[in-house]
Parts: sequence; C-alpha cells; structure tokens
Amino acid sequence: MKEFFKSLVKSKTRLAITIVVLGVVGYFGYKHFTATAAPTRYVLDQVSKQTIVTSVSGTGQVSQDRTVNITPPGSGKLTAVNVKQGQAIKAGQAIAVLDETNNSIALNQARAGLVSAQANYDQVLAGTTPQDIQLAKLTLDSDQQALDQANSNLTTVTKQQAQAVANAYTALLNSTPQAIAATSNIGSGGMTISGTYTDTTPGSYTIIAYSSGAGLQFSVTGLEIATGTINKNSPSPLGAKGLYLTFSGSIYNNDSWTITLPNTLAANYNNNYNAYQTALLNQSSQLSSAQNQVIAAQNKISQDKINLQVKQQPPTNQQVESAKASLTNAQAQLANAQIAYDNYVLKAPFDGTVAQLNNRTGDQVAATTNIATVITNQSIAVISLNEVDVAKVKEGQRATMTFDAIADLSISGKVGQVDQIGTVSQGVVNYNVKVAFDTEDARVKPGMSVNVAIITQTKPDVLAVPISAVKTLNGRTYVLTLDPKQTVADANQTGVTSGVAPSQITVQTGISNDTYTEILSGLNEGDTVVTQTIAPAAGKSTAASATSILRAGGGGGFGGGGGGVRTGGGAAGRGN
Repeated sequence: MKEFFKSLVKSKTRLAITIVVLGVVGYFGYKHFTATAAPTRYVLDQVSKQTIVTSVSGTGQVSQDRTVNITPPGSGKLTAVNVKQGQAIKAGQAIAVLDETNNSIALNQARAGLVSAQANYDQVLAGTTPQDIQLAKLTLDSDQQALDQANSNLTTVTKQQAQAVANAYTALLNSTPQAIAATSNIGSGGMTISGTYTDTTPGSYTIIAYSSGAGLQFSVTGLEIATGTINKNSPSPLGAKGLYLTFSGSIYNNDSWTITLPNTLAANYNNNYNAYQTALLNQSSQLSSAQNQVIAAQNKISQDKINLQVKQQPPTNQQVESAKASLTNAQAQLANAQIAYDNYVLKAPFDGTVAQLNNRTGDQVAATTNIATVITNQSIAVISLNEVDVAKVKEGQRATMTFDAIADLSISGKVGQVDQIGTVSQGVVNYNVKVAFDTEDARVKPGMSVNVAIITQTKPDVLAVPISAVKTLNGRTYVLTLDPKQTVADANQTGVTSGVAPSQITVQTGISNDTYTEILSGLNEGDTVVTQTIAPAAGKSTAASATSILRAGGGGGFGGGGGGVRTGGGAAGRGN
C-alpha cells in the first residue's frame, strides 16, 4: 500500500510539472502570435556642401632611373619645339607644342557656351523684367491684330471665290444655247436664243407651237412653265430666267424644240467647263490658305498668352535647377576643352635637363612618340595601374606617397609620365606611371616600396550626400527622403520611425568617392535623405527566446514529461 501511494504522488507531481510547462509554452506562443511587429527605422543624413576628392592608388618602387619621356596626348604636327638638347628647364616650361587649331576652336566654343549658360542662369534667378513683360503684351496685341486681319481676309476670300465659282458656273450653263427641232416637225422654222440664263439649275426647256384664235402661240415646259406669242420680228421671253426667243421660218401647229442647259454640243462648252473646274480648285486652295492663316494666328495668340503667363510668374525650382545643371555642364565642358588645349602644350613636369631631343618643328608625331627625354634630380616613384585606373590619370596631377619602410613619412608629388603602351600579365593589362617627389628625404632609398595615391579630381563646395543614400533601379538614380517633422526618434535605438513612407526623388549625380556622391540636381542643401533602412525584427525571434527559456529549465523534461505521465500510469497499474 505504501508503494502505491508513492507511485501516486510521483504521478501527480509529474502531471503538475507538465501542466506548468504547457502553460509557459502557451503563454509564449500567445505572445508570439499576438506581438505587434516593430516599425521600420530609418537612418537619416542631410544634403550638405562638401569637397569631394577622388583618387586612384597603386604600389611600386622608388626608381633609380630619374628620366621621364615627354609624349603627346595624341597625333598631330609639332608647331613649335622650344628647347635644345642639354638645356636646363624649369617645371611647367613649354618643351613643344602640337597643332592647336581644333582645340582652339573647341575652347572658344566652350567659352561662349559658358557665357550663354551663365546669362541664362542669371536671368532665371532674376526673373522676368517689366520690360520683358511689356514686350510680351505688345507681342500679344500685335498678334491679335494679325488674327483680326486673317479673319477679315478669310471673309473676303470666301466671298470672292464664291462669286468667281458662280460666274464660271453661269458661263458654263450659258455655253451658246441651241434649240434642237423635233424630227416630227412639219415646218422648217426655228428660233434664235438670246439673253443670259440667270438661274443655277441645269436642265432643259421644251417649246411647242400651237394655234389659237390670236394666231400662233408657244408653250414652255421643263425648267419653267410659260406661254407666249410667236413673234418673228422681236424676241419673246422664254420664261422669267433671262432667256429670249426670236422665231424664224415656217412654223406649224405642234412643231416643237428642245433647249438643254448647259449645251454640251456648243463650241465653247469645253472651255467653259474647264474654267469652272479651275474656279472650284482655286476656291478650295484660296480658302484653305486663308483658313490656315487664321489657325496659325490663333496658335500664335495661344503661345503669346502662355508666354505672358510664364513671364508673370516667378521661376520654379525646376527651372532654376535646370538652368543650374546647364551652367554646371557648360563649366565642365570648358574645363575639358581647356585641359585638351593645355595637353597639346607639352610642358616639363619638373626641373631638370633635356637629356635627349628627338623631334623638330613640322614633324608629325603620335601618342607613342618620345619627343624628348628629361632627367631630373628629384626622386621618382614608378607604380603600376590597371587599365581602368590609368584612364583617370593625367600628367601634372598631384599625388601623395607613403613608404612601408618609413612609417611616419608622407611626401607629396606630381605625375610626370603615363605610359601609352601597357604590359599584359595573365590577361591583365597594366601601365607604368612615374611620380616625381616634391621634396627629398635622405631616408628614402632607390628600390624602396612606395604606396601612391593620385588625386584625379577635386570639386570643392558641391552638394553631396553619403554614398549609401544613392540608389539605382532600371537606369534611374534616386534617393529616399523624409520630412524630419514627421519622424520620431528614440535615444535607445538607431534611426527614427515615420508614419509616412519615404518619397523617391530622382537625382542627377556627379563624381563620387568612398564617402560622398555629388548631387547635380534634384535636391537642395539641407534636405533630409535616408542612408539606411532597418527592417523590423521578425516576430519569431520572440518565439525563439521562449524556446530557449524552456530548454534552460530542462528541455528534456518537456519531452520526458509526456513519458513520465505514461510511465506513472503504468506504475499505478502495477500498484494495483
């Protein structure tokens, strides 16, 4: 009996533990499925003015050879060679000059383009002057008068052409009318037709002679219905539309004649028909021309009104940014044109001596031509750059050199030579670049390893954002922006939250380095941009913590708890 009670107590204890564990699991499961996901957080920064410096780096050695070859940037004719072999030269001194004709034209065009872009930018910033607005109003008034004149001309042309067509049609209908006698006539009489048919309806008349107590009469049917007396001495009206009949010869009762208008058998019919068709064509052409003049004048009025409205409004941000971008582009074009021009003047990269002179004025040279070799007292570092980096390097660019063997030493220098022909090693093309030291240090020995950073571009005081803020999708470059007034910060967490999703702003970018990207258009100084988006933590992390807690309390006991219940049941059975 005592064993039975022990077994029963054990069974109840395990059952209680199981219930507690299930309760804990249920609690954390409830927390997991009902927990609200944390909001997305955003790390922000501002658009600011920065000086962006870009550079390329390479490694090499301090050279024992202190010579540098002077090579042109391209092919052309030497228009001047200003030094002699053995002559001492100073840094920046012109050694030779290539034909500058094309570069001079390009430089002048770039200068003119910059002047135009600057004037346009200044005008956009200043807005429209009162004189410009008054001129726009005068243009509108003048074009309104032109529209009135065009409408008046259309009215006149419409009337004139309608009359010309009417006259030509009247002439066609009156193509020498002729009375054709019926084959059944007894008499041989006829008639002469005079006057002008004044109606515009084509057709025919039928004239029938008949006897009456007053003598021979005639009746008219067809285009008109009328009667009259046959008179051989004077014309009788055919009807009321302008034609007259003068009878002649022997006429008998029931003799008849037909008059068809127009008379296609008349000798002048073809001429009158052609004249009528010409009148119709002229009418169409003249009306179309006059109508087009009215439409053009109306369009000009519409343009004038839009132009006046635009001039009366202050410049928009888009107009200012567009003008600024054009100005920046013109400045860049001038800088490139100036560089191209300057590159055709081959200058000494440093003080030294012309050790060898290979060409004279008038020679044709290429990019691989060694025009002169200059030797200097300055130390020279030779480094190797790949084809991507070397494309950014030009003679005269500044550089900074450090040395593995001398930890605290940094020496500035200047690029003196860039090889035009590279060497291929394992499928990779590399080019040697020589950099002359600005100062000498006795600790630097030939053959020492050197690290060189060449400054390829420096742009001061430009709008810039951190490079992480700039994104590209389907060829479009954009940044995400947030209104700081709609964000909420938490000192205990990175970034801010916002009840409004960030906006995508398309931007035009310039140069970049490892830290900043230049913004040419799309943003203003002080705008807030998103540099990092922190997605909310997944809800399952809470469940993972719950599982960890259970395991810390003896996770095996959970699985064994079920077994304990079953085992306890068995023990109870055995107790019975």
